[in-house]
Formats: sequence, structure tokens, C-alpha cells
Amino acid sequence: EVDRMAEKYSIQELKDIVTPLAQKYGAQRVYLFGSYADGASDVDLRIDKGSIRGLALAGFLVDLEDALGLKVDLIPTTSLDGQFLSAIQEDEVLLYEALNRDHSILE
Repeated sequence: EVDRMAEKYSIQELKDIVTPLAQKYGAQRVYLFGSYADGASDVDLRIDKGSIRGLALAGFLVDLEDALGLKVDLIPTTSLDGQFLSAIQEDEVLLYEALNRDHSILE
């Protein structure tokens, strides 16, 4: 596999970058979907927001873009229609899932 881009992360690297930020903001789950795995330059993430509210979502997005050095599309699951969700769920990858007990620092 030829590395076509300077900034190309493996799934594990994405997990390592996303996890501390997801924990900081209180996200429930973060999934990678879309064409990043096929060489696209931006990262499409679906998020189950958990305890993230309002402007915190924008902060999470900015922090993700800073950490990755890439454009990120951060899409809350609640904003997707069922048909689109079904389509992306077939090949999305779970990057982060919160523990069942909620110990978010933002409570």
C-alpha cells in the first residue's frame, strides 16, 4: 500500500488521537465512516454525543482538527436519517466507546 499522503493515520493511530479528546468532552461513541480509508483527505466521524452539549461539540471538532491536522466532518447520529445511517453503518469503524459508568469530568 503506497502512502499517498503525508498525514495518513492507521485506525489505531486515529483511536489513539480521538480517545483522549472523546473522554475529555464526554462523547459516548465515535465512528469513522466515509472515504478516509480510501484515501480522502478529510475525516468523516459519526458521534453519539453522550454528555456533549451545545458549543462543546464545536470545541471537540476544533480539537480533533488540531490534533489530526486534517479537516473533520463531525456528524451527530441524531442528525442523520435512518437510510443514510444504515448505509454508512455497513463499513464504519468504531474508534471510541465510553465505559458504561459515566465519569465524565463535565458533569
